[in-house]
Amino acid sequence: MINEHLVLIGFMGSGKSSLSQQLGIALKREVLDTDVLISEKVGLSVAQIFEKFGEEGFRMLERNLLEELKSLKTPHIISTGGGIIMHNNFRGLGKVFYLRANFEVILERLSAYEFQKRPLLKDLQKAKELYLKRQVLYEKNADFIIDANGGLQKSLEQVLEYCLTD
Repeated sequence: MINEHLVLIGFMGSGKSSLSQQLGIALKREVLDTDVLISEKVGLSVAQIFEKFGEEGFRMLERNLLEELKSLKTPHIISTGGGIIMHNNFRGLGKVFYLRANFEVILERLSAYEFQKRPLLKDLQKAKELYLKRQVLYEKNADFIIDANGGLQKSLEQVLEYCLTD
Protein backbone atom coordinates (compact mmCIF):
# COMPACT_ATOMS: atom_id res chain seq x y z
CA MET A 1 0.00 0.00 0.00
CA ILE A 2 1.28 3.44 -0.89
CA ASN A 3 1.87 5.34 2.37
CA GLU A 4 1.97 8.89 0.99
CA HIS A 5 -0.46 11.29 -0.63
CA LEU A 6 -2.16 10.00 -3.78
CA VAL A 7 -2.25 12.95 -6.16
CA LEU A 8 -4.63 13.00 -9.13
CA ILE A 9 -3.65 15.17 -12.08
CA GLY A 10 -5.21 15.65 -15.49
CA PHE A 11 -7.06 18.11 -17.64
CA MET A 12 -10.29 19.65 -16.36
CA GLY A 13 -13.12 17.16 -16.77
CA SER A 14 -10.86 14.09 -16.73
CA GLY A 15 -12.60 12.76 -13.61
CA LYS A 16 -10.23 13.79 -10.81
CA SER A 17 -12.92 15.00 -8.39
CA SER A 18 -15.20 11.99 -8.87
CA LEU A 19 -12.34 9.50 -8.65
CA SER A 20 -10.85 11.14 -5.56
CA GLN A 21 -14.16 10.68 -3.70
CA GLN A 22 -14.28 6.99 -4.60
CA LEU A 23 -10.63 6.49 -3.63
CA GLY A 24 -11.26 8.20 -0.31
CA ILE A 25 -14.00 5.70 0.45
CA ALA A 26 -12.04 2.67 -0.78
CA LEU A 27 -8.80 3.57 1.01
CA LYS A 28 -10.38 5.29 4.03
CA ARG A 29 -8.46 8.51 3.46
CA GLU A 30 -9.51 12.12 3.65
CA VAL A 31 -9.98 13.77 0.25
CA LEU A 32 -8.67 17.26 -0.49
CA ASP A 33 -9.50 19.19 -3.66
CA THR A 34 -7.07 22.03 -4.39
CA ASP A 35 -9.66 24.14 -6.23
CA VAL A 36 -12.14 23.77 -3.35
CA LEU A 37 -9.47 24.60 -0.75
CA ILE A 38 -8.47 27.74 -2.66
CA SER A 39 -12.12 28.80 -3.11
CA GLU A 40 -12.82 28.31 0.59
CA LYS A 41 -9.70 30.22 1.61
CA VAL A 42 -10.49 33.22 -0.62
CA GLY A 43 -14.27 33.09 -0.34
CA LEU A 44 -14.75 33.14 -4.13
CA SER A 45 -15.34 30.50 -6.81
CA VAL A 46 -12.45 29.62 -9.11
CA ALA A 47 -14.18 31.55 -11.92
CA GLN A 48 -14.52 34.60 -9.65
CA ILE A 49 -10.85 34.36 -8.61
CA PHE A 50 -9.83 34.28 -12.29
CA GLU A 51 -12.09 37.25 -12.99
CA LYS A 52 -10.88 39.32 -10.04
CA PHE A 53 -7.17 38.39 -9.84
CA GLY A 54 -6.45 36.82 -13.23
CA GLU A 55 -4.85 33.46 -13.89
CA GLU A 56 -1.55 34.56 -12.32
CA GLY A 57 -3.32 35.43 -9.06
CA PHE A 58 -4.96 32.02 -9.00
CA ARG A 59 -1.65 30.27 -9.76
CA MET A 60 0.01 32.10 -6.86
CA LEU A 61 -2.69 30.79 -4.50
CA GLU A 62 -2.15 27.32 -5.95
CA ARG A 63 1.64 27.48 -5.38
CA ASN A 64 1.15 28.53 -1.76
CA LEU A 65 -1.35 25.73 -1.18
CA LEU A 66 1.12 23.14 -2.50
CA GLU A 67 3.56 24.03 0.28
CA GLU A 68 0.81 23.67 2.88
CA LEU A 69 -0.19 20.25 1.51
CA LYS A 70 3.40 18.99 1.63
CA SER A 71 3.46 19.64 5.38
CA LEU A 72 0.49 17.34 6.11
CA LYS A 73 1.59 14.29 8.10
CA THR A 74 -1.16 11.80 7.24
CA PRO A 75 -1.61 10.56 3.66
CA HIS A 76 -4.57 12.05 1.78
CA ILE A 77 -6.17 11.75 -1.63
CA ILE A 78 -5.48 15.06 -3.40
CA SER A 79 -7.51 16.08 -6.43
CA THR A 80 -5.75 18.93 -8.21
CA GLY A 81 -6.69 21.69 -10.60
CA GLY A 82 -5.68 21.05 -14.21
CA GLY A 83 -2.82 23.56 -14.15
CA ILE A 84 -1.13 22.39 -10.96
CA ILE A 85 1.70 20.71 -12.89
CA MET A 86 2.93 24.08 -14.09
CA HIS A 87 4.42 24.78 -10.66
CA ASN A 88 8.03 23.94 -9.86
CA ASN A 89 7.08 22.98 -6.31
CA PHE A 90 4.58 20.35 -7.49
CA ARG A 91 7.00 17.41 -7.32
CA GLY A 92 7.40 15.76 -3.95
CA LEU A 93 3.72 16.05 -3.08
CA GLY A 94 3.09 12.29 -3.31
CA LYS A 95 2.47 9.47 -5.79
CA VAL A 96 1.07 11.09 -8.92
CA PHE A 97 -1.67 9.50 -11.03
CA TYR A 98 -2.38 11.13 -14.40
CA LEU A 99 -5.97 10.60 -15.55
CA ARG A 100 -5.53 10.61 -19.30
CA ALA A 101 -8.77 11.23 -21.18
CA ASN A 102 -9.27 12.22 -24.81
CA PHE A 103 -10.29 15.85 -25.34
CA GLU A 104 -13.54 14.74 -27.01
CA VAL A 105 -14.41 12.53 -24.01
CA ILE A 106 -13.78 15.44 -21.67
CA LEU A 107 -16.11 17.71 -23.68
CA GLU A 108 -18.85 15.05 -23.59
CA ARG A 109 -18.60 14.84 -19.80
CA LEU A 110 -18.95 18.55 -19.14
CA SER A 111 -22.39 20.12 -18.77
CA ALA A 112 -23.25 23.69 -19.78
CA TYR A 113 -22.87 24.62 -16.10
CA GLU A 114 -19.36 23.15 -16.04
CA PHE A 115 -18.40 25.21 -19.08
CA GLN A 116 -19.55 28.38 -17.29
CA LYS A 117 -17.51 27.72 -14.17
CA ARG A 118 -14.31 26.82 -16.05
CA PRO A 119 -12.81 30.04 -17.41
CA LEU A 120 -10.21 28.30 -19.56
CA LEU A 121 -12.93 26.52 -21.60
CA LYS A 122 -14.52 29.69 -22.99
CA ASP A 123 -12.60 29.29 -26.27
CA LEU A 124 -12.58 25.63 -27.36
CA GLN A 125 -9.69 26.06 -29.81
CA LYS A 126 -7.51 27.56 -27.09
CA ALA A 127 -8.69 24.88 -24.66
CA LYS A 128 -7.61 22.16 -27.11
CA GLU A 129 -4.18 23.81 -27.50
CA LEU A 130 -3.86 24.01 -23.71
CA TYR A 131 -4.89 20.35 -23.43
CA LEU A 132 -2.16 19.29 -25.89
CA LYS A 133 0.46 21.44 -24.17
CA ARG A 134 -0.37 20.15 -20.71
CA GLN A 135 -0.57 16.53 -21.83
CA VAL A 136 3.22 16.46 -22.13
CA LEU A 137 3.61 17.88 -18.62
CA TYR A 138 1.10 15.44 -17.14
CA GLU A 139 2.94 12.48 -18.63
CA LYS A 140 6.33 13.82 -17.55
CA ASN A 141 5.17 14.34 -13.94
CA ALA A 142 3.13 11.16 -13.49
CA ASP A 143 4.25 8.11 -11.57
CA PHE A 144 1.31 6.21 -13.06
CA ILE A 145 -0.87 6.87 -16.12
CA ILE A 146 -4.54 5.90 -15.87
CA ASP A 147 -6.73 5.49 -18.96
CA ALA A 148 -9.68 7.66 -17.90
CA ASN A 149 -11.69 7.20 -21.12
CA GLY A 150 -13.51 4.13 -19.81
CA GLY A 151 -15.33 5.78 -16.93
CA LEU A 152 -15.06 6.09 -13.18
CA GLN A 153 -15.18 2.40 -12.21
CA LYS A 154 -12.36 1.42 -14.58
CA SER A 155 -10.21 4.33 -13.41
CA LEU A 156 -10.85 3.36 -9.79
CA GLU A 157 -9.84 -0.24 -10.45
CA GLN A 158 -6.61 0.84 -12.15
CA VAL A 159 -5.55 3.14 -9.31
CA LEU A 160 -6.42 0.58 -6.63
CA GLU A 161 -4.41 -2.06 -8.49
CA TYR A 162 -1.34 0.20 -8.42
CA CYS A 163 -1.90 1.07 -4.76
CA LEU A 164 -2.31 -2.49 -3.58
CA THR A 165 0.63 -3.93 -5.52
CA ASP A 166 3.14 -1.19 -4.73
